Order: sequence, then structure tokens, then C-alpha cells
Amino acid sequence: MLLLPNKLKWIKSQFLQLKNGDKKTFVHKIKKLLNTSSFFLLIFVYLPIFLIIRLFSNYFLVRFGKLPSKRIGHFANDLNLYISEKKRKSKRGFDIFYAEKPICNIFLYNVFKKSITILPEFLILPLIYLNRIKLIGDAKHNAKLHKFNESLDLRDREKDNEIVNYFTKKDIENGYKYLEEMGLKKGDKYVCLLCRDETYVNDLFSKHYDLDYYKSGDQSKFRNCDIEDFRLVSEYLMSLGYHVFRMGQTVEKKFSLNNSKFIDYANSKHKSDFLDIFLSSHCNFFLSTGAGIDIVAAIFNKPIVFVSFTLVSQTRSVNKKQLIIFKHFKNKNSRKKLTLSEIFDLNLADVKRDEIFNMKGIQLEDNSPEEIKEAVADMLKLIENNFVLDKEELILQKKFWNLFKDKIDKYNFKHYHADFFKSHIGYSF
Repeated sequence: MLLLPNKLKWIKSQFLQLKNGDKKTFVHKIKKLLNTSSFFLLIFVYLPIFLIIRLFSNYFLVRFGKLPSKRIGHFANDLNLYISEKKRKSKRGFDIFYAEKPICNIFLYNVFKKSITILPEFLILPLIYLNRIKLIGDAKHNAKLHKFNESLDLRDREKDNEIVNYFTKKDIENGYKYLEEMGLKKGDKYVCLLCRDETYVNDLFSKHYDLDYYKSGDQSKFRNCDIEDFRLVSEYLMSLGYHVFRMGQTVEKKFSLNNSKFIDYANSKHKSDFLDIFLSSHCNFFLSTGAGIDIVAAIFNKPIVFVSFTLVSQTRSVNKKQLIIFKHFKNKNSRKKLTLSEIFDLNLADVKRDEIFNMKGIQLEDNSPEEIKEAVADMLKLIENNFVLDKEELILQKKFWNLFKDKIDKYNFKHYHADFFKSHIGYSF
């Protein structure tokens, strides 16, 4: 009976959404109602099967789960960890999953499908619903992908670097053939460049209905950057002999440079789910604003430079091959730049919506082209020195991470981090 007020509140909210919505809202609600009704009927059909699963669970455990296959960051990272762990430890029981749609990358889906059991949604979701009923369900039937917070890999990569086998011999041949067609010779170096912009989220949610996005649009625009800010660093890298591949599922602006070493892959006719993964996993290093496909470079332990980073509480902290610089947090009135401590103390370290910054009078300023170039120069130095720091650099890094640890402990962000810190904050920054 205690749940009744909540149920009534939910029903009222559905009617309000229909009343204030349009044709698209109405069509979505009808589809959802039909799907829910179908699954409700299937629950009765599946009840005997579920009870048998529960009856024998002490002898043979069956677990059910949903794959986070809409977003490549979650999909690639979480499945890589799950399958790697599965290969190391034989679990008593059997895990079955269904994939959320639309699937973000079919090549990855086919790779993962070789190692885990994926069935249609209508076969698995009724079992998940039944398992949520307190009188008959049990949490032990929930298939957990890994022990970390979603989309995070907090392993010490110097001790545990196991990954899924992604590529066949033929895949590798096709990938290098593409690089050759783009003008790269054997041994040539290349960098992947990813700049998050508004088109990324708009395209993502155009493929499925999301009420919050449909009503308010993209509420994470503070994470977006201007690709033109990467012109200087691209020219710098090409002057050093690197090729630069501009990455992206869909992008707002074309980005052209009068140099044969620059490839605007995001707008290329050659773009494919396979090449997205191949290029990201075989680059010499990745330059990113922190979104999507850069997780593949992280999985393959490639050096990554994160620039104009905004989710300070989730600063990449465990991998010595990663370097980060942040957007500038400024008070709109005084134009004063906030310190790391002030960002945490003003509850700005984990903000995920534009409106919060607006309410608190905070303006985010992107890293300048010069700052981006300096961060990349810092990474090149790290690579050259095999990620060994000199005494002065080591003191600076320890000073930052000691302060950072105090803040994440104080504000309960420890779940985003391990108990060690190996990543780098840009020295020039």
C-alpha cells in the first residue's frame, strides 16, 4: 500500500506528458504501452520457467542482464572488463543478456557476441521483471558486468592489462590496407583527434525517444568544444611527422587543413564501425575532449590527452599514459578563475547539466589552442621518457593528487577512483 501514492504520481505524470506533448510524444507513449502490455503477458508465460530457475539456483545459477549498447563508452569498456574477467575465472552458472537498441557499433557487438550469450529482448526482459518481485526474486540473478562504476576501468594497467580479442588476421590486414590508402607507410605515426560538439548528442537521441532531451534539448553543452581550437595542435603534430585523423560519429563542422597528413575521417566515405575501432586501437596516441570512442584507445592502453575536461570529480586518475587539462571555471561577475578546491566546495565538480552552471553564475572557458598544444607537447615528452618523471614534475603531480584525494574523500566521489593515482595533469597547464 505504501507504493500506491508513487504509482498514482507516476500515472499522473504520464497523463501530463501526453497533455503537454505532441504527436511524437503520443506515438512513443502508445508504443511503450503496447510493449509493456506484451511483456506483462509474457511474464505469466515465463513465470514457470523463472520458478524452475529459482528452484535450481543453488546448483546452477542463471543470471540475466541488459547490455549498455546504446553508448559506445559504456558498451566497449564494460563488456571488455566482463569478458576479460570471465576468461580468467570460470563462474558457476550461466549469464544471458539482451542488447539495448539502437546498437552503437555493430562491429563491437559482433566481437562481444562471440564470447557471451545475447538473446532478443522479449526473451530476457520478462525474466528481469520477474526477478524484481520481492517475494520470488533474488539479486543473485542479476548479471553484473564488472565491479567498478559503469564505464570506468580502475585496474592498475601495469599489473592487469588483459583485453578481449577484437581483431582477426583479416581485420588487421584490412585496417592497414586502409591506412596505406590514406598515404601512411609502414611505421608512420598517427594521432586520433576527437572534439565533442552538439551534433553528437542530437544524433544520439534522434535514434530513440528521450523525454528529458525532447523537452529540454542537450543539457550537457558545457562539454562541447570548437574544432577550430585544434587547428594549431594539428599543424604542430603534422610538422613532427604525425598524420592526424579527425574522429567522430557525426560532427557539426567540417575541418580542413591544407596538408596530406590530415584526414577528416569523420566526414569520410570510408567511415565504418570497424574502422572506428581499428583506428582508435592502433593510434600512437589519442587527443580527446572526453567522449565516446576514446574509450577504445583507453582499452588498448594507448596514451590519451584529455583537454577542456569538465567533469572534475571523474578526472582520469589511474593510468600513467593519460594526461588531463581542464576547462577554466570562471565567476561570471568577477571573471575570477576558480581553484580546484573552489570547484569542489561550490559543488561544481560533478555537474552534468548546463542549468546548474547558469544558476551558480559560472562560465566555462575552453582551453586555448596554445594550451592544447602545450598539453600534447607534455604527452610527447612523457612518451619519449617512457612515462618516467623527473623530481620536480613528480613533486607537482603528488601535490595535485594529494589535494584531489582530500576533495573526493570529503565529497564522496571515491567510487570514481581507485586507491592509487598515476595519471598526469598537464605540466604547462
